[in-house]
Amino acid sequence: MNKVIVAIGSNYDSRPRIEAAKKSLQRLIHNAGFTPEKETAPIGVSLPCANYTNLLAYGYTDISMDSLREHLKDIEKACGDKREERRKGKVAMDLDILLYGSSRHHDADWQRDYIKEMIHSIHHFLQDVNNIKQQ
Repeated sequence: MNKVIVAIGSNYDSRPRIEAAKKSLQRLIHNAGFTPEKETAPIGVSLPCANYTNLLAYGYTDISMDSLREHLKDIEKACGDKREERRKGKVAMDLDILLYGSSRHHDADWQRDYIKEMIHSIHHFLQDVNNIKQQ
């Protein structure tokens, strides 16, 4: 089993989409836990768009990283995420793998204050963040 952390974000009709994503993630992640939600302003976008609702899912998985990534894409689509809507500033669902096993991904996300805050809230799960490799 591999430790996994998945970042969840939505800025468009967020409540039902996040609940649907959480249900789907519980089927992929054993002993799934979720951080409290955090509302944040958009980062690095030129279009005006709504604030995001963000949270982390964490737990363990026995599927490969590639398979997990594909499942996350399927969940995004099932939640109504569409590339053409993203170009308009509407992100129905964004799921990113931050941690898989002992490898960190999306390093820029780890530097964001709200991610740091949420990571701190699950320190019991991570135990030793310093041993996680950046990739």
